[in-house]
Amino acid sequence: MLLKSALRSLVRNRLRTLFTMFSIVIGVASFFSMSLLVELVPRSIHESSKILLGGDVAIQSYLNPVNRDTLISSVPKEEQKALTTSLLGQSMVKSDKKTTSLIIKGIEPKQYPLYGDNQFPNVRNLQENEVLLSKSTADRLQVKVGDNVEIPNRSTGAMSSYKIRGLVEGVQESYGDASIFGTAYLHLNQAQQLLNVPANTINEALIVLHNKVNVSTFKSKVQEQFPQSSVIDIRDKELEKQKDLHMLLPFLQLFSILALGIAAITTSNTMKVIIATRTHDIAVMKSVGMKTRSIVRYFLLEAFWLAILGTTGGIGIGLLVSVWLTSYLSSVLSLPLTWGMSWSVVGTTIVVGFVVTFLASWIPVKSGMRVSPLQMLRDTENTNVNYSLPFRKKLQLFILVCSILSIYVYKVAFTTSANGSFIFKWILAFLLTTGVMLLLFSFIRSIGFIYALLFRTIGAMKNRMPQGLFLALHNIAATNKRNGLLAVTLTIGVVSVVSSHVFADNLIESVQGQLEKEAMGNLLITSSVNDEEKVEKQLKSMKEIKAWKKGYQLDGRLQNINGEEAAAKFAQKIKEDKFFSSTKISVEGIDTSLTSKAYTISEGRDLTSADADEKKAILLDSYKKIGLKTGDTVDIQIGNELVSCEIVGFFKSGIVKTVGIRIPTKTLATYGKPNRITYSIDSDPKQTNVILTDLNNKLPNSAMAYSISATAIDSLQYIIRMQSAFFSIVALFAFLTAVLTIGNQVVIRLLQQTRDVAIIKTVGMSSGNLMKSILLENTVISLSAGFVGAGIALAFSGVVLRFLFQMPMKIDITWSILGILLSVITTAIVVWIAAKQSLSAKPIHLLQSK
Repeated sequence: MLLKSALRSLVRNRLRTLFTMFSIVIGVASFFSMSLLVELVPRSIHESSKILLGGDVAIQSYLNPVNRDTLISSVPKEEQKALTTSLLGQSMVKSDKKTTSLIIKGIEPKQYPLYGDNQFPNVRNLQENEVLLSKSTADRLQVKVGDNVEIPNRSTGAMSSYKIRGLVEGVQESYGDASIFGTAYLHLNQAQQLLNVPANTINEALIVLHNKVNVSTFKSKVQEQFPQSSVIDIRDKELEKQKDLHMLLPFLQLFSILALGIAAITTSNTMKVIIATRTHDIAVMKSVGMKTRSIVRYFLLEAFWLAILGTTGGIGIGLLVSVWLTSYLSSVLSLPLTWGMSWSVVGTTIVVGFVVTFLASWIPVKSGMRVSPLQMLRDTENTNVNYSLPFRKKLQLFILVCSILSIYVYKVAFTTSANGSFIFKWILAFLLTTGVMLLLFSFIRSIGFIYALLFRTIGAMKNRMPQGLFLALHNIAATNKRNGLLAVTLTIGVVSVVSSHVFADNLIESVQGQLEKEAMGNLLITSSVNDEEKVEKQLKSMKEIKAWKKGYQLDGRLQNINGEEAAAKFAQKIKEDKFFSSTKISVEGIDTSLTSKAYTISEGRDLTSADADEKKAILLDSYKKIGLKTGDTVDIQIGNELVSCEIVGFFKSGIVKTVGIRIPTKTLATYGKPNRITYSIDSDPKQTNVILTDLNNKLPNSAMAYSISATAIDSLQYIIRMQSAFFSIVALFAFLTAVLTIGNQVVIRLLQQTRDVAIIKTVGMSSGNLMKSILLENTVISLSAGFVGAGIALAFSGVVLRFLFQMPMKIDITWSILGILLSVITTAIVVWIAAKQSLSAKPIHLLQSK
């Protein structure tokens, strides 16, 4: 009976109930989908760890490539069931339409991979003139199965053509930036020729062991044989992937709690109105002897219905969203993730949904019981209920919330730290959470106060504005504190949506600007030195090209530092910085006579004309982390040549490390003997595609022209866009709940002002004009929130880019404008829906309902 009564009470105002319920639905759906991902991703990684690794044990010799025969003879034959080797390196690839960077992986098709070969279509029948290509790379090159691509041969400078046999999806290589650039899989001997390494050179091996072999013992034996290699097994691979995700997933779940928190605010506001409009009923119940506990229980039954409908709907929508998110995250991370049901997550979500709804409802319900029956019965209309909790209750609630959130902070910041006990690290997490929450509350209150002051100032202009604006401006000022909190809620949603796109766009443009500056142009041509005259003849014949810069750039290997093996020094730093996962180094020849350079010296001096014939060099400043300084000597292996250079200075680089060492062009030509030459062209961006097409049609076969934006930038943009879209979906949950909160507040306010609305309509104001007034009022709120949110998003992105990535921020207001429009338009739609039903009633009905 009581349940039916509570349900009828909610149905009496369907619109208010729908807004509240949908807020809970979105908050629960956000929490459920993120929680399911947190559980499914580690489970999928665990179940597919063999496929991720490709064997039982992997030997990765990226620091110091080894001879294949040496490796095979060093691995205990009696313990292995199968063994396959491969060689990885970086190169360019060209199609008829585009050119881009990628990772080359030479494999033994008859064996590779030892597990998970279904991810490599037709790999067992791969021919020497064929290649398997990552789907992401194929999309950038605009090619399909059956098309041909060309890869430059470092040993001859000529272009080698390969037919695409199949497209590889859901595979993430451990080497370098394979997750960004993608990978081309071809025969091992072909990779050795293209990368210009000695025959039989490999840097990776996969091994399948017999069932009775002790993996730990086997790893130890192999590690002793190859001290500068990484020997990992299935468990190591699983831990490596989980470590890569240990911050991302709890952070997403923590972020989803924001939507749940906003839903709690909406529920609390709804329950405040339910209590405020039924004070007379409460008075009667108390007068006839009903205990406060029984009255509270009665009102909590309405919260019970909201919890049931909101949690059930949230789980239903969360299931649909989680299926898509799992598939999407699988593409973003290149992991074989599979969706599955988790009843533990369902149970947790049900508990969380009910607890949040009941807690948000209990505060106003409990507060509403503090007014005496006599006061209510004497003056029901003007009874003011203080809905704030006593300080002690607020403190207890604050500690409870911080304790729950500290669990997620612990997962993000402290689980990988080996030092300190669990209790100590949890206390640190709790203190960190408490500090952040206090700062957040202070920030929200400060912004809320500024908004309230702004709305009060706007409202003060009501007597100076046309009569039609008087009511809207009056209401803005009269409820400035409430409007300020609504604006803060909406601002959080705008910041969430805008900042992800602003950050992504700036990151891409900053990287592109850095690469074009270092290349001293936006178009590049690479060609065999044998075709130098033919290339320059074509460049001179094109009117669109006024000038170009010529230089040499090739790949080498940092062999020795001050006579000591470089790989040994790298091995000490590889766990701290993945930059040192390979001794491969890009060498660029510099024309020392030029006064304008594409780099900035951070320490020491630049190369001068006096160094033109000397073996002097400037080194990327990242190498200072292993103790290198000016005056040191480094030995660079270029093909079969060993070039010893003295370091005279260090240069800076951005987030993308394009060059590792720069030496005079004459020195490089004399000792390094480069077989490819590079031309940089600074062309009109509007003519880029036309110039590229013309060049690639006229250049000799060994040459290829490409734009920077179509190589590394396309690769980087692909993964950044996917990740940005993923975060935008998560942010959208928070934005929707914020907009629904505003809609709910409009419904609540119109319920509270039923008599005022009736009087206004009675004196002649039409429903249309009243609707315009309400829309104008909320447009001011949403517009203010949009501007402030967009500003905060720009500031946040600028700070992160500057201090985390050391990049200047390029201000583009496109996403800011879209964020403001999104705030205004969605708010207007929700407000119109919220107000339409209330304003359609006749004045006499409104007065009677009161």
